[in-house]
Amino acid sequence: MTYVHREWEDRSLCAGRGDLPDLHIEKRLCPVCPVRKECFIDGTVYNEIGIWGGARERARRALPLKLRKQMARELWNKNELDRDRGRNPDLWYWIKEFEMEQEVQLYPAVPSFSIATQTA
Repeated sequence: MTYVHREWEDRSLCAGRGDLPDLHIEKRLCPVCPVRKECFIDGTVYNEIGIWGGARERARRALPLKLRKQMARELWNKNELDRDRGRNPDLWYWIKEFEMEQEVQLYPAVPSFSIATQTA
């Protein structure tokens, strides 16, 4: 697994405070952090450990699968979804599904025409 640095991470209030900051610090910083949404989405989509966007992994995993997939689609649409990151076993399948949907949009099916045979 390779780590991919996101540009929003530099603007987070917890940047440079270690991998798993103290819960007290997180409860004070996350509610006012300017990148809380981006952090929450990344933490949820990639099943990150620790507090991301003000929520622990257990709370993020409790979200409905449909909502987590919708968050992954938001990253996909911004071309920021990384298939090699995180611990989410569904991520690879979601990416394949998104790629297939994109392929269908790029190359729509050609309508089939039937040649009617005339009998005299």
